Amino acid sequence: MLEQGYCGASVRDIVQAAGVPQGSFTNHFRSKEAFCLEVPERYFTLVRANIKKTLRNDTAALRKDAALGQDGHACMASAETSRNSFAVAPLAA
Repeated sequence: MLEQGYCGASVRDIVQAAGVPQGSFTNHFRSKEAFCLEVPERYFTLVRANIKKTLRNDTAALRKDAALGQDGHACMASAETSRNSFAVAPLAA
């Protein structure tokens, strides 16, 4: 999707880039729009959690979650990490 943009990428393009079956996508997301709204929601949920840990100076928890933070940044920058999104249950609204 980074290469073709939102309008240029189909669900088929997204699942091919992620290396997952199309059924996995449709089991987790109603549409391409729902998927595109979920990505930043998950990212910012991770960012908010790390900010809270930072504010309470929970360094042990921050070190433990450092890899997750790197994955979150990579997810926003690369479709390659999007395959990890399908393994996580959708966030509650």
